[in-house]
Amino acid sequence: MYVRKKGFALPEWADLLAPAIPLFHFFGRIGCFLGGCCYGVPCSFGFTYTHNLIEQANGVSRFPIQLVEAAFNLALFFLLWTLQKKGKFQGKRLVLYLLCYSVGRFVFEFGRGDTYRGIWFGLSTSQYISVGLFLVAVVFLLYQRFTGRATQKL
Repeated sequence: MYVRKKGFALPEWADLLAPAIPLFHFFGRIGCFLGGCCYGVPCSFGFTYTHNLIEQANGVSRFPIQLVEAAFNLALFFLLWTLQKKGKFQGKRLVLYLLCYSVGRFVFEFGRGDTYRGIWFGLSTSQYISVGLFLVAVVFLLYQRFTGRATQKL
């Protein structure tokens, strides 16, 4: 209601929101690591950890994909925050987030070891969602470009 009352355009409001999403997601992935969920694939080299909190992890050394995704989200936060401070990508920062995050999540899913979330034709549920988000973002950018309609009042 506040946004509507102030007359913000939808892309302007989305730009303000965009940096917060990966920042909160960063803290969420740290929580995943500490709680033992969203664990990585079994791994015997490099930086690994063993977690016994959940049955599916079985105390096996695993790659800490949660920390990799947390670092990715933190980098994405700083990118979006910097773009916001410099006034770049106005009206498109949330779409930029969707593009970057969907690609990152698609890749990170290959490092996940918790297959109980669903695997169809070699891809996880989250990978299908990532493809969908990526396509929505691309369609939005194309629509904006070809119609010239960059703003819409709430």
